[in-house]
Amino acid sequence: RKLRSGLQGQHICAVDEKMDTCEGDSGGPLQVKLLHNSRMSPFLVGVTSFGITCGASYPGVYTRVSFYHDWIVTTMRSQGAVGLDENYNTTLCALRFAEYREFDEAVVVRQKDTETEIDGTKMRILEASTPEQMVQIRWFRKDKDCYGVIVDEDTVLTVADCAEFEEEPPSYIKYLKTKLMNISSIHVHPDHVRGSGYNNIAILKMSQLLDLPLDFQPSCIWHETDFHGSVNAYGRGRRDMNKFGSFKLDPTESYHLIQSPVQNASSCILSKQFDQRLRHGLASEHFCVGNDVFQVPGSCSQLAGSIFDSTLFKKNKYHHTMALSLLGRDCGFGEHLIGTRLASHVEWMKTVLLPEYKEVTSVFRYVDPDLREGDLCEDRGRCVPIEKCSASWRRLGTFCTNSSVVCCPDDKAEKLSKIHADILACPNFIRNLPRLTKTGSFVLIGWTRNRTNHFLCSGSILNEEVILTTASCLRDDPPQVVSHHHTPYLYRVGAALKHPAYNATSKINDIALIQLRDSLSWSTVLFPACLWTNTTHTPIVMKMLFLDQSDALKFFTVHPMYNSDCQRTHPYRMPSSQLCVRDPGQNTTCVSTTDQAVWLDPEGVPFLVGLTPHAAECVQWRYSVLTRISSHLEWIGENLF
Repeated sequence: RKLRSGLQGQHICAVDEKMDTCEGDSGGPLQVKLLHNSRMSPFLVGVTSFGITCGASYPGVYTRVSFYHDWIVTTMRSQGAVGLDENYNTTLCALRFAEYREFDEAVVVRQKDTETEIDGTKMRILEASTPEQMVQIRWFRKDKDCYGVIVDEDTVLTVADCAEFEEEPPSYIKYLKTKLMNISSIHVHPDHVRGSGYNNIAILKMSQLLDLPLDFQPSCIWHETDFHGSVNAYGRGRRDMNKFGSFKLDPTESYHLIQSPVQNASSCILSKQFDQRLRHGLASEHFCVGNDVFQVPGSCSQLAGSIFDSTLFKKNKYHHTMALSLLGRDCGFGEHLIGTRLASHVEWMKTVLLPEYKEVTSVFRYVDPDLREGDLCEDRGRCVPIEKCSASWRRLGTFCTNSSVVCCPDDKAEKLSKIHADILACPNFIRNLPRLTKTGSFVLIGWTRNRTNHFLCSGSILNEEVILTTASCLRDDPPQVVSHHHTPYLYRVGAALKHPAYNATSKINDIALIQLRDSLSWSTVLFPACLWTNTTHTPIVMKMLFLDQSDALKFFTVHPMYNSDCQRTHPYRMPSSQLCVRDPGQNTTCVSTTDQAVWLDPEGVPFLVGLTPHAAECVQWRYSVLTRISSHLEWIGENLF
């Protein structure tokens, strides 16, 4: 049979491999099961108009029920049907007999006869607050909400779609439920074309540092190209449609968490309405997630720029964002959600977020087989082992002999030959020395007033006769005595030397040496500190050594930060010879009296990495600025031995 006028608006053409429509089966139901409250309710989509032989996979024609919805409801009311109020809709229908519907297979643990064992933690969707790392992106005087994720104290990632609305950029973000912060600048991926689903990512920089609590953890960016299993996606929808075991009417909306299996390119199903935004199909930069069951309409709506995230308890317990929600509907039920995969844009993000970063892959690499280590090479350079050249080798891109020897500009190579041999030999010397403490190099520096010694700052033993401290400690009045923390002896000061380029205002080159009149003798509790010599890398975890109010020697942990982080609040320009650190356990990093930043290697050898400027009392800053020891090795060597 044929439709002489073709399919009309009231018709549906459907086919399935398991199709059982039979010729002459007019009036039979075409229905779909939709998810709500972890139940599956059948919804009538059409009734059979005509089909052909039973069991054959041929299209069948059905009458579309929605085309006659108003007539059906009016007729049923006129016949006295119960429950068909004026506001009757799909939601009311789903909730009406929900307790009799079958459970979603995702929550079913075991089923036997008439008993079903359920696990409510397996719900595909549930009411839940959004992660604290997720923020709302807002416009002044415009009713538009977008979302993003905090990845740094002044940085939010979002999709490029959220970088503009009606030709206006967003004005501010709302974070931690009630706090607001203005946006100072927006960086959209340079290859993004407005309206396209490709390179759809943007970076928002805040006007100030966000006011974050001590235990706040910015989201980590997932760098790997693959992620298996499920992630969390987020949406907004009616409360009553997703509660487990409760079917009371509640039309208010709330945020929802959706446990979303990751889909591959072949299993990903995307709504046809987004074809124009993905004209070249899905790319490797796209991250597809979603559930294969459909949901009752209106249950959940996607949040633009929201995150696909996971907390990797088995790996490092950190919150990770895999992608930013870009395209989709119904929160990925039936037809899936597409996100912008962050791993695909890490190199671009580095060019915006990291100081002086240059993309390695964009540099032409050339190997000159005729050049050997020590040979002169182009651009006033010399062939050196790659580990002895700073990051500038990436920009030069010429290798000597092989990829382990690089042509490095003279001013960028580590001048190890100018570092005194005894400084380089220190670690082996300490490893072979019996030690009962980790702080055997810590001393107090004192001034004698009225026959009383006043110890105002600290230092570190470098050899039998020399102490390293800061120039700000010495002031204009040289000290008279040095006290070792673990021994009862006092040592007389013979001379003191400040760095000739020390600036008392900015604390640049804040370093000094003190020579003792009497030599020290090494023991299990008295030994020198080794100096950190690497100019390009800083230990990720350091211990700040200090004396508490009871003169007990204590540690607290600090992490290195980019100098640009300190520069936000530091009143003076920070050169590379200064080091920015932060205490991860406090809102402020309190430093005073020449505290010392020390790294202990796996064998317990202490390396002095930085010194804090002398202060009469604790100075409270979010970050602390230290003198970087590795930047002053030549000066120390020239004056130490």
